[in-house]
Amino acid sequence: MAVTQLAPANAVSSSIFDDARPEDLSDDEIADRLVGYASQVAAMTARFLDLLAEFDDRSAWGGDGILSCAHWLSWRTGLSMRTAQDHLRVAHALPELPLIGEAFSHGRLSYSKVRALTRVATPEREQELLNVASSSTAAQVERLVRKLRHIDRHAEEEERGQIDSRGSWRWNDDGSLSVNLRLAPLDGARFLAGAVRAEYERTRIDGDPDVPLPPVPNPRRSQRNPVGRICGEMSRPTSLPR
Repeated sequence: MAVTQLAPANAVSSSIFDDARPEDLSDDEIADRLVGYASQVAAMTARFLDLLAEFDDRSAWGGDGILSCAHWLSWRTGLSMRTAQDHLRVAHALPELPLIGEAFSHGRLSYSKVRALTRVATPEREQELLNVASSSTAAQVERLVRKLRHIDRHAEEEERGQIDSRGSWRWNDDGSLSVNLRLAPLDGARFLAGAVRAEYERTRIDGDPDVPLPPVPNPRRSQRNPVGRICGEMSRPTSLPR
């Protein structure tokens, strides 16, 4: 399936902006309107983010009980805090990426693509990323960005000679626990030692009526946190072997 970029917002025919009922339109007419409207949505979103960055720079969001611009945005526009924070991140990244910003403001790039690109784009690689994004789906851009972030992180750790530990965990609806960890060698050894010790203690007292059962966790609780909260205070980043 060929991937086509959105048409520039200023090239969209004004004839698609009418009150025609969807059931009265042909398949091609509906498709033209969907693509045209998507381009307009992208251009308007770019304008929205341009204004948002200026609003935040002015700290115009301040007021009683308002903790941040993201907080204000969530309150006034109904966005979730996560979405509001994403909007702010992208809004402040775009001034440093004029090529991506221009394509976005003209409706040639969707917000989904721009949101992904701003995680890894630099002035040096901006043009190349724009070329790829213009001929790729949003899902393909996301995969590319994940790979680039992995490469960048590895290169940074190699340069510093350190591996950073990071992790997250969450309780699932069925009561099970999901954990995602990336640990430096020493932190990994400490985590495994703690897990082995905990399992030993569990099996040693299993079935003992004098030992109270632990409280049942809230299955809807979800948290991203430093690995140190999972298995105790971790060491500082570990030097890579030379």
